[in-house]
Amino acid sequence: QADKKPCSAPAGSQCGGGSSSGAGEECAAATFCIGGQALAQPCRAEPGHYCPSGCSDATGHPCPPGHFCSGGVALPSPCTGPPGNYCPATDVLPAGTQCPALHWCEGGSHPERPCEAMVGKFCGAGCDVAQGHSCPAGSYCEGGDKPKV
Repeated sequence: QADKKPCSAPAGSQCGGGSSSGAGEECAAATFCIGGQALAQPCRAEPGHYCPSGCSDATGHPCPPGHFCSGGVALPSPCTGPPGNYCPATDVLPAGTQCPALHWCEGGSHPERPCEAMVGKFCGAGCDVAQGHSCPAGSYCEGGDKPKV
């Protein structure tokens, strides 16, 4: 046992059974490692967060845009939102969130995009087309990123 040495793995790594280096190996996704001689533990992320490979924080990292994260040991899943919705960072719903006004959203894992509406059209909340929708009677619309008035 003279050649057995304590693990000095950095945060995000561990020395599991059979380790041959004091630096250890990167922790697997859905776990976190505080380093040193401690072994990997299951991720304890809140909804909207997850633990990627090499995670050193029990609460994980924010879910990336275009995905939703249910928390715990679950990994990010692609957003399945309909047109007019998107998944911003830290989203927790598979269908995402309604697209903000002055933007349009293709749905799925695509990000929100600036409105490209021409004069007489606008992009309200939940807009699902780049060109926007016709301005309603009693209002006027300057197009682009301008709200209807």
